[in-house]
Amino acid sequence: SPKPPSRSRREKRRVTLIATYPAQDGFVLCADSQETIPFYDENGTYRELRKTVQKIEPRMIGQYAVAIAGAGNSQLIDSFIVRARRELEQDTESPSRANLRQLLEDTLADFYNKDVACCPDEDKRFQLYVAFQCPATKEYGIWVSENVVLRDVDTKPELLGDRHEQIGRAHV
Repeated sequence: SPKPPSRSRREKRRVTLIATYPAQDGFVLCADSQETIPFYDENGTYRELRKTVQKIEPRMIGQYAVAIAGAGNSQLIDSFIVRARRELEQDTESPSRANLRQLLEDTLADFYNKDVACCPDEDKRFQLYVAFQCPATKEYGIWVSENVVLRDVDTKPELLGDRHEQIGRAHV
């Protein structure tokens, strides 16, 4: 039976693309819709299942409109989104961009200490894009995670790949 591709070859195939583009009154956040799941079939042959997934789901959560997209370890990304939604639903502070950033950075720091630390996967890397709007203050924007810090996305278009690094800039 054929051997599975080497780890580096598999990693090169696993790619999530997330792009941001500035618009007149906001940003556009988009991602590809394919997820690849490696597995061995009943004969021990290495296979990859490709399925369509929605990687960005804008929602009104508590006092904010939020969409979180990520590249990297999909289980960690999905888990963080669940934790972030719970925190946003319970938030009672006055809504603002600053409050939202602090809440999400605190949640991300706690997530790294608990969830990422106990994740059994060898590759625990991930990066997040957070698009938001605060209807109460009319603030909006997009942040990208750099470990536990959320930084403002540049006003130029950005393209993010799955290896926890920016893989290039899109030119529009």
